[in-house]
Amino acid sequence: HYMAFVTPNFADFFHSVELVTMVVVGGMASVFGSIIGAVLLTALTVLVVLWLGGLPANMRLPVAAYVCVIALMTAQALGRALVHRAWASTLVALGALLFMVSDTLIAYDRFVTAVPDRNVWILLTYYAAQCMMVMGLLRAFTKAHHSPSLATSAHAED
Repeated sequence: HYMAFVTPNFADFFHSVELVTMVVVGGMASVFGSIIGAVLLTALTVLVVLWLGGLPANMRLPVAAYVCVIALMTAQALGRALVHRAWASTLVALGALLFMVSDTLIAYDRFVTAVPDRNVWILLTYYAAQCMMVMGLLRAFTKAHHSPSLATSAHAED
């Protein structure tokens, strides 16, 4: 077992700067903006950790591109959920977040250090992500398909 406790060192100056940066990057006007900022800053942190933590030189550029694509996909899904404020887009956004977690676990396990019970956590987050994204898509499609006036609306999603 691993025991830990919170000390003043846990929330040092640099941790405070990190949290403020997440909020500023995503925008202080909304919670979702702050979440988007956190996603982008977390992606950047993962990239730096992988870059410095053992990622082979020939993998750095492809992994950097992949991390950027996944972070932008997640930020786009979160932004869409914020704009539409609908259950379907929220499900897709949660799925995108879980997909990012799954890929982060894979990268951390592969290039930094072994993740305990990695297969359980990676597959759990991956399949939960896929289910949420498909459920959101089906919900939006079903709603638009059964409501002709919404299907033609530019802002109709679900």
